[in-house]
Amino acid sequence: MNQNKLTWSQAIEKAIIELGYIATLDEIYSVAIKYKETTGLTPDATIREIVQREEKFVKLERGLYALKNHLDKLPDYYKRSFRKNVEANNKNINNNDFINKQNKQEVIMDNISNFSDFKKQWLEDKVLYDNPSTVEKGRRFAENIISDWLDFNPNDVADDDIFYCDGAGDGGIDIAYLERGDNAENETEQEIGNSWYLVQSKYGTAFQGKKTIIEEARKVFDSIEGKNLIASKAKPLYEKINIFLEADSKNDKLHLIFATNEPLDDEEKEQSKLLKQRHAKDLNLSTNIFL
Repeated sequence: MNQNKLTWSQAIEKAIIELGYIATLDEIYSVAIKYKETTGLTPDATIREIVQREEKFVKLERGLYALKNHLDKLPDYYKRSFRKNVEANNKNINNNDFINKQNKQEVIMDNISNFSDFKKQWLEDKVLYDNPSTVEKGRRFAENIISDWLDFNPNDVADDDIFYCDGAGDGGIDIAYLERGDNAENETEQEIGNSWYLVQSKYGTAFQGKKTIIEEARKVFDSIEGKNLIASKAKPLYEKINIFLEADSKNDKLHLIFATNEPLDDEEKEQSKLLKQRHAKDLNLSTNIFL
């Protein structure tokens, strides 16, 4: 097969095989481009999105991936780790159903038997060390939730693609991250749009169920529409979001994330769905909105 005709998915698969059937994102970035010519400016974002979306790629841990059809070639440690996760998740998952990233996170939180132990260790390692202030706890919590989920290192992100706004006049956004997509290079590929992730840190008692979801979502969308007073440090972010929404691309996505340290219950999830529908209608957008 002509390497120039490979899709990104095929190029990534070849890269992982070349790297020994297990590879970090950074390794995949460096090798996949040998098999796929790109005219886009940000192939890393495209690669990251594909390994997270397509079922043939398996995430072993943060930033580390393998191939579903070649799990037998993994070191024993990763075989055992992957098998335990599958057994836990399969209690409530039909493997033939498509489950998006958001639902996968909810399944993990709802079904892993030792989630409490994992949460305790994760918070100690990434949030609670060195006795942080309440504000710093919230900031660390939000940053680590989004970077762990999307597999990126905040220190490697361009300044224009990540904003820290927490504090007075933040308009309801603590951290915002722009994940840049890539244009399809031929008609067989799906164009991957850009995605804004707007994160509100609701660590501990800061989250009060449906009330928080309703009030804080309204606050964010009012701020986007210019109805709230915004601090000077947050204004560049809201200007970028409005430019993004004005472009109104069907391939772009806007995610409003409530970072909580407990899973949402069914009532809270339903409230999120209702708000998503309402705000997409209010803003008259074809851009996809997710809460």
